[in-house]
Amino acid sequence: MGEVKITVSPKGAKPSTFTFRVKSLPDPVLRVGSTRKVRMVTAEFINQNYCGVDLESFMFDYQFKVISAAVYFVYPAKEGENIQPPVYCTLKDNSLAPAKAYMEKCVPGTTVTFDEVKVMGPEGPRIIDGYTITLY
Repeated sequence: MGEVKITVSPKGAKPSTFTFRVKSLPDPVLRVGSTRKVRMVTAEFINQNYCGVDLESFMFDYQFKVISAAVYFVYPAKEGENIQPPVYCTLKDNSLAPAKAYMEKCVPGTTVTFDEVKVMGPEGPRIIDGYTITLY
């Protein structure tokens, strides 16, 4: 929250200054699919083609778009094997195409983390909170 002063100068009249309260835009939240689930059916996740961002609980309609993100995949260990290190890829927009090969290897128990999410909005670019999904 903040304040701005707006001066109105009508023709032939004395200028008037008004003080208005303004609200800054909150960070949008990342989603995969139509909702922001922390647990998702594996097949539902594999079938996603895009990620997106939404403003939650904000009264005005402003649009943000994903301009980059890092996606980390941690696959569950198979019986008798050690846990494998995470693999990752980089998104350059909201398309999940660069991650498709990793997505197709997902099985129940896989953890997918979107991190370093950069979005573009009306006020310019910003980094928003990441998002982790556990597949079942």
